[in-house]
Amino acid sequence: TCKAWTKMDVREVVFAIPSYFTEPMRQACLDAIRIAGVQCLRLLHESTALALAWRFETQGFEDSTPIIVAFCSAGHSGLCVAVARYEKGAISILGEAYDRSVSGQRMDKAIIDIFVESLKKQGAPNPLASAKSLLKLEEAATKVKKTISVVDEAKG
Repeated sequence: TCKAWTKMDVREVVFAIPSYFTEPMRQACLDAIRIAGVQCLRLLHESTALALAWRFETQGFEDSTPIIVAFCSAGHSGLCVAVARYEKGAISILGEAYDRSVSGQRMDKAIIDIFVESLKKQGAPNPLASAKSLLKLEEAATKVKKTISVVDEAKG
């Protein structure tokens, strides 16, 4: 139960789910929440939850004109983008999109492919033939992604 897991008497929950969830997936979440002994007040898309959280952390536009903010979440399996409009006392999600073809996993594969091609040109044995070599390539790809995420520009 939720109480056993949290060590608190939690009775209600607002649960964030990915925007691509189908109706059966949504229902499975609701069933799991009910089995945990908790009342689900609402299912929210993750991007809506992000928009709410951002609004509560941001100060200074209560009396100003409406603003529009885009939220992007690049995960391992896809890219989610949501556009929110903030007005005094109201948040509206204007649109959401989810694309599984743009993901960290695909970026890893593209980087690994570049490494493999480079190694082939150098006459090295096929690194994809060994699980150990593939693991090293995956680790190198992760390191490349971390490096490019913190630099302003890269040299070609």
